[in-house]
Amino acid sequence: MACLGGWGDLPPDLLDVVADALPLEDYTRVRAVCTAWRAALPPTLPSLLVRRLDGGCHRLSPWCLSAATAVLQCPPTMLSPTRRCVGSGSGPGWIAVCGPEVVGLVNPLTGEEIPFRSFPQRGLVVSKIVFAPNPTARDFTAVVISDHACFTGRGRIAYTTRGNGGWAHVEVPGLPRRDGIADVVYHDKGGGKKVAYCLTGSGDVHVLHLPAGRHGQRRRRPLPPSFQRLFDKASMVFYPTVAFAPPYDDATRRTENAKNLVLCHDGHFYQIWRNKCNDEMLVLRYYPRRRPCWVAAKDLGGFSVFIGQNNAVALRVDGSGGAATPGLRRNCVYWIDGSRNEAKVFDMETGKSSPCFPNGDEAHAAICWCYMGTGVAKSPHHVHVQKRARRV
Repeated sequence: MACLGGWGDLPPDLLDVVADALPLEDYTRVRAVCTAWRAALPPTLPSLLVRRLDGGCHRLSPWCLSAATAVLQCPPTMLSPTRRCVGSGSGPGWIAVCGPEVVGLVNPLTGEEIPFRSFPQRGLVVSKIVFAPNPTARDFTAVVISDHACFTGRGRIAYTTRGNGGWAHVEVPGLPRRDGIADVVYHDKGGGKKVAYCLTGSGDVHVLHLPAGRHGQRRRRPLPPSFQRLFDKASMVFYPTVAFAPPYDDATRRTENAKNLVLCHDGHFYQIWRNKCNDEMLVLRYYPRRRPCWVAAKDLGGFSVFIGQNNAVALRVDGSGGAATPGLRRNCVYWIDGSRNEAKVFDMETGKSSPCFPNGDEAHAAICWCYMGTGVAKSPHHVHVQKRARRV
């Protein structure tokens, strides 16, 4: 089969035809054959990880919003009533799970598991895990929103840059008493620089500069991290009236909303606030030289974003998509309604959310968005989506 590595030399139009004819499970397996095939076929886009309700098994449905979707069967032990999904990375296919006996990473494509062996699980509440692409059992970088059960809401972060070689637990400095970490985004800046952006419930953003890994060296403690605020780096005090214009400067009201942070590959930050009562969303864009610096946005600059338990993914979309092409729509927020376990899309032009599968399979519960790419790029924010949608 390796002789077909010449696919990389096919004309782009013909290669598109071949790729479009492959179901998701075949597409993923073909890309795994060799380096030449991975280079010839572009990475797939975020998929929806769901739990089947009619048989207890799990599947990955493709990113395109069509009822007639190919599925990839996952090991039935991947998730269970005692093992919940608490995150997904930027590829390929890894998700983070947490249960009474294990906290770690699982690959539904291969069944491989990477437990966090030195992670002190007892007494900790894990709400989200983000991690670097292509983790291995001995070498991975991960950041965890965690806290002791009796101190939930204090804003604690656990991280490792040396895999199972050691974990560090730190508290985000300067948080108000009732504030906590609402979301975290991992980003590889290149040149060995790794950061985690921590969004608080009050809308502040703290930047955790992760120390360089020391894999292979015997060190009992990781190097100390470096914290700074995205806004007003020299200060650890957050002033909502300076960061946000009225009526968004009410810190008490802001903590009642579900919040996510998104970093696009053009360098722009967005905060997405969702009203838990009516699913209304507010999108704020960060302007470092403005006061206030977080300003309500009318669009996402042509991007569409996938938020939830996953490391946030931002994709630039050329074209408007629409009903005729069941693909990605620009300036939309794809999210998961946890109360209904349903995948939804919020259109910034209409200001409304609608189900991603209005006429689709009712026998599943949405869990998170799972990125199926190779992880070769520095982060999933570098993916560029063409107007044509993949046919599955």
